Amino acid sequence: MDVSGAPPADDHEPPHSNELADVYREVCAQIRATDEISLKLLAAVPLVTGVGIALVASAGDLSDAVRAFVSLLAAVIVFAIYCWERKNIATCSHLARWALVLEREYFRVPMPTGDEGDPSTYPHGVVAAPPTLRRVWGKTQAENLLYRAAILSWLALGVYSLFG
Repeated sequence: MDVSGAPPADDHEPPHSNELADVYREVCAQIRATDEISLKLLAAVPLVTGVGIALVASAGDLSDAVRAFVSLLAAVIVFAIYCWERKNIATCSHLARWALVLEREYFRVPMPTGDEGDPSTYPHGVVAAPPTLRRVWGKTQAENLLYRAAILSWLALGVYSLFG
């Protein structure tokens, strides 16, 4: 199989089903690993942000300039983690598409009825969360909100330290 996840060309011998099952298991394991990292960060970032802001804001021996610098540094660190997490999301999406190709093309998992023409439809269907605040929120949307809130919180503390 090439890097794109496309099935082998007709002039090559098709891979053995045991080899494909091993590849599929590895792809699924990598999806679980990226999700596990994301969930750990989703727990750690707000906790560290909340505790960090409380400690920095209440540290009476810090000058306003130092407090603003620490806040800016923390915002940059959270932004860097967010950038890395965006790559993690892209990797997970790529792996999910690769698993889709294996499911559809090699394992012949039937597609849901009514979606025959859409090549991006998952054979096992899509589970969507119920709307919250008139919007369907998935993992990516929740992560965007969380990281932006953490970054803005650190920046708000820095601005308040300097101008408040």
